[in-house]
Amino acid sequence: MITRSLVLLSFFVLSSCITTAKQLNDRRPIEIVESIPLELDRQHQGTLRTDDTWLKMIESAKVSIDMSQQYADILQPPNRMKDIISALQEAGDRGVKIRVLLGNHMQKRGNQSIIESIEKLSHINNLEIRETSRWQPNNGILHSKYMIVDQKHIYLGSANFDWKALDQIAEIGVYIQQRDTGLALTKVFNDDWQHYDQEAAAQSIPVNFNEKIYWKESRGFGWYQLAISPKTKHLDEDDWDLHHLLRYIHEAKSSVRLVAMSYYNRFYRSPKKFLEIEDALIQAAKRGLRVELMLDKKKAKYRRLRRLIENGVKVQQVSIPEHSSGPINYARLMHIKLGLFDDRIAWLGSSNFGGGYFYDSRNLSIFIQSEALLESLEGIYSYYWYAPWSSPVEAEKEL
Repeated sequence: MITRSLVLLSFFVLSSCITTAKQLNDRRPIEIVESIPLELDRQHQGTLRTDDTWLKMIESAKVSIDMSQQYADILQPPNRMKDIISALQEAGDRGVKIRVLLGNHMQKRGNQSIIESIEKLSHINNLEIRETSRWQPNNGILHSKYMIVDQKHIYLGSANFDWKALDQIAEIGVYIQQRDTGLALTKVFNDDWQHYDQEAAAQSIPVNFNEKIYWKESRGFGWYQLAISPKTKHLDEDDWDLHHLLRYIHEAKSSVRLVAMSYYNRFYRSPKKFLEIEDALIQAAKRGLRVELMLDKKKAKYRRLRRLIENGVKVQQVSIPEHSSGPINYARLMHIKLGLFDDRIAWLGSSNFGGGYFYDSRNLSIFIQSEALLESLEGIYSYYWYAPWSSPVEAEKEL
């Protein structure tokens, strides 16, 4: 009886603390969103489709749509990107204000499809496009991928505004319906929008940006927390995603599992090394933890991974089979960005593993604690890790 009373007391004390810090949500305001490449045998189990989510968000817009994307590629899509563009046109026609912020580095490479996609978007009523160079002085880029509708409905994750990201590339993200998160992220978008052409402009992050949002679950509480890059002198460390990634690696007791398209132990176009994640993973392996890293095969270079592998980190390369229609440029990729720590905490975001993503470029992350959502993420991770077209990275296969 005494034990039960103590448990109940602890529950009510925790509830009171959570309510004081941030209003407790009665229902979970966040869902996992996933893009599964066509012809794979994986089904959506406990996850939403990326195309359904984007379409639903745009169709529901009443006042505003804000999009921050690395680039846009929407020409002649053979999938539901056609419906998404039509929904954007209809939203603009009914008076919704649409702002699209893109990185200008992709257009400079002369990709004709991207150039023509921007031209096509620019003809939509009430839609304004800005191409930013804000992060270029340090070789940084706009690499975030998120959408905000009416300052409440949010998608953030790994999917670019590219028709291939809907059903030809493995992607992951979240759909959030929460006003405080929407308002905080809108302030970040407004700051990037305002300073789009001001290189190295100091970034302004709202004071409540990284506050945890809580909700009730069948056993206790779930929460999520936003984090961001790049790390500049104006960014509080608690807002920085790499700070939290390293923290959860160091705190892990049994396992650390990470997924991205690529891994670099240097900064972009620089001899400067980036070893913070690498060192943390090796230390975790030496503590006896299960430590795994999953990458796209095209980016899984042994010379970059040798030190990890030699120190007990298992590295898996994913080679998604070509579509039956034939090769598609920049498709059939492992583009998911995911971290699982002790089956307790998850990370999702837009960063690959490299110094430039965390120190120089605009990226967005979310950290989650939720038994139900972790179960879905575990299923996604296990599907790709154990797929017949995935294999360990080994020295002899690289030489």
